[in-house]
Amino acid sequence: MALAGVACGESYTPLTSSTFQAKNNVTIDTVNQSISMTTSGWDKNAYATYRFADGPLTLANPNDELSFSFTIDRPTRTDETDNDKVKSLTFFSMALVGSSKATVIGHGDPTDYTSSSCALQLGFSTNVANTGKRGYLFHNHGFGEIEKVDVTESLAGGTPFDSATISGNIAWSDQEQGFILTLSSSAVTNKTLTYNLGKTYEVRDVTFSLDGPDGPSISNVTISYIPEPATATLNLLALAGLCARRRRA
Repeated sequence: MALAGVACGESYTPLTSSTFQAKNNVTIDTVNQSISMTTSGWDKNAYATYRFADGPLTLANPNDELSFSFTIDRPTRTDETDNDKVKSLTFFSMALVGSSKATVIGHGDPTDYTSSSCALQLGFSTNVANTGKRGYLFHNHGFGEIEKVDVTESLAGGTPFDSATISGNIAWSDQEQGFILTLSSSAVTNKTLTYNLGKTYEVRDVTFSLDGPDGPSISNVTISYIPEPATATLNLLALAGLCARRRRA
């Protein structure tokens, strides 16, 4: 028996889409699900913004949940040191963008280019008016349409890498009375970064940002959204169960 209106999870793979709200200086490979710079180098303003066609993903009820993962890759150079590797990580990110705030996630140097360890980094921007025309990066300069984002939370202890997968989950916490973002990375083992996003959270767009001479890329992006079933839907489910029992009797 099919019930109209039953809430179920939705899965999104933005890099399989041929339609982006805005993009600049990026090549999107929909077959291999990757995004890279068309022309590498500093100050190239490489970004792309994907908008959810059916409207924002909204977390407002305790059973609402959102999870995501993405892989960041950087080409190796034979002459680079571990510190070179870490520095180059600071220049690409993925942002979950709502109507009033962008949540920016990436990797970088926890001590501002002076350490050879890498950190999982989280930052926020309230500059979302031009979401379709702007990228977000962790670095010390504002390059054209790419906006500098300050690090709010940093989880140190990682090792330099050529490829790493970042995973995140946003779910309600009764104890914290808010939606908690939990982040982890394959480059920072046995640790997680958590942050309270507040009593409601919204994702309207996903923005990918890239910069640097080494041609970094982001791939294998997946987003899963599970909204809480409405009360009316729960009542329909209960009614369906009662009808099934009566038929068996």
